[in-house]
Amino acid sequence: MLQELKKVRQHAGEPERRWFSNREFDLIVWLDEHAAVIAFDLCYGKPQHEHVFRWRAAHGMKHLRVDDGERYGGRHKMSPIYVADGTHDASATAARFAVVSGDVPAEIRDTVLRHLNEVAQADCAAAANQR
Repeated sequence: MLQELKKVRQHAGEPERRWFSNREFDLIVWLDEHAAVIAFDLCYGKPQHEHVFRWRAAHGMKHLRVDDGERYGGRHKMSPIYVADGTHDASATAARFAVVSGDVPAEIRDTVLRHLNEVAQADCAAAANQR
């Protein structure tokens, strides 16, 4: 089950941030002054094939891969960054997230699932149009 991290650093002038984690997922959400979700990063595939569904109210959903900063033969690890990666299975990610998100507040869980399911439905429609 996803557990909330209690001591999440907040940044002055930025929306409140909450973080939920387990060995499969990290869910970071940003909330407005009414505690409504305005953005989230759902990281999955930890630790070796980590990807992220990144949703922003103003920009919609993106799917990215986490470049962990490891450089073979290099002496120093770089900071992890998000890089473009279009391959995903939003339906499978949504199904697995639904199983492990029982302790996440319902309004947060439902927002994440709604956006993942929208991506999954769009993927199905696009696949149907290609036939």
